[in-house]
Amino acid sequence: MSLTKEFFLLGILVLVGASFSLCMGWAQAPWMKPALQSGEIRAIDARGLDILWIDARSAKAFAEAHIKDAIWLNPNDPDAALMLIAENWLKNPKPIVLYCTSEACTSSKELANWLRNQLPDAEIYSLKGGWSAWLQLN
Repeated sequence: MSLTKEFFLLGILVLVGASFSLCMGWAQAPWMKPALQSGEIRAIDARGLDILWIDARSAKAFAEAHIKDAIWLNPNDPDAALMLIAENWLKNPKPIVLYCTSEACTSSKELANWLRNQLPDAEIYSLKGGWSAWLQLN
């Protein structure tokens, strides 16, 4: 068999394999947005972990309901809660997860980035889908 025919056959096999993976759902299409962005965690994955929860919603929303033992972080003045967060994390180092209202809310992602700079040794995530995703689980 000539080298050209071998490359052609190999190309067909690669295309068939890739098509099969995409059709069966084993691989995500390259043009699709990844399910999780860097620094995010799903509610279902976070639910079973021992986590230091940080609520980045409004004070009113936090007062109405929040995840048990969550610390409220004022999005407009995050420095105010930094000492409390650092103290809790230093006593019992565990992953820190920030959440805001919903998928459209970006404050938890922004504050997670800010907190990574403040606590560089901590494992810090933002909750994908926010409070809305958490409520769907419970």
